[in-house]
Amino acid sequence: MLLIFHHCFRILALQYTMTPLFFFKSLIFFQFLLVSAQDGGCPTSFSCGSLGQITFPFTVTQHPHCGPLAIRGCDYNDTTVPKSIHLGKPRSKQSFNITYLEGNTITVTDNEAHRKNLLSRNCQAFQNFPVPPTSPLASFYIKYNITMFKCNHSLSVTPSKSFQNYTNCSGYDIYYDHQNTVRPPGFKVPSSLAQCTQCQVAIRDRPTDDPFEFLSPQISIVVQLSDDCNQCLHHQGGRCQLDIQGKFHCAEGMLSQYMRIVKKSLGEGRLSSTKGYTTKIVKKGYQKIQLLRLFRWTHTKILAPTSVQS
Repeated sequence: MLLIFHHCFRILALQYTMTPLFFFKSLIFFQFLLVSAQDGGCPTSFSCGSLGQITFPFTVTQHPHCGPLAIRGCDYNDTTVPKSIHLGKPRSKQSFNITYLEGNTITVTDNEAHRKNLLSRNCQAFQNFPVPPTSPLASFYIKYNITMFKCNHSLSVTPSKSFQNYTNCSGYDIYYDHQNTVRPPGFKVPSSLAQCTQCQVAIRDRPTDDPFEFLSPQISIVVQLSDDCNQCLHHQGGRCQLDIQGKFHCAEGMLSQYMRIVKKSLGEGRLSSTKGYTTKIVKKGYQKIQLLRLFRWTHTKILAPTSVQS
């Protein structure tokens, strides 16, 4: 990297008179490049075979600190190699193949055992899916789901009329509200079901009186960014990270680093004309493309004229 800076500096020196002011501003520009090169090793995207380019909140296993959910298999040159994620508790994590990824939603196929349980109508299918735990970066939930209650036969259960029950499991019955396919905020468990075991399962169709007809072996997991992360990522141009204590930290992004350096060296007056650029970059998200244009603008409007006139 330093060798690149050296060559760039020599080229600029040949084109312009090496005045003290030009020399100082050139060092500021190269300082930004050096800071950017040490920016935590988190690029704006990663290449991941058949999934294409993946971006935050997803990352790859080689850079686990660059996102809350790491995808495995992106480093294989063979694009047909399945991509997967590991979910569950640290000592009992399971691998799930990824079938689709769009925006903040990732769709995975459940393990072979669960698919067999659905096909054989085995009640072991009524189990919680291992959604990642909530962190200061994001929370996770199943996009299409229904909450079911596994109630022991010894309990006296009298749910409301909107609840359906399935009675073909040994030792317990299954209750679910077929009108409530997505658990709303502030959901309260009916008092008659408070002693039952809850489980959230993925569905593929509207609930009926037979749960094996609408349960799904594919699960769509939504990554919902925390308020702090959303503010950092979309309004400050930074990167969402956790510090050594596991607390949220908004790492300074390339754009904010550059603007801070230019502002410090040139002052508010000369920086005012770049504010339109800054707003456009942050709002539209074209940081990489616009950043290159901003480099060019700085060189032609600030560095070059000053050096020639001096």
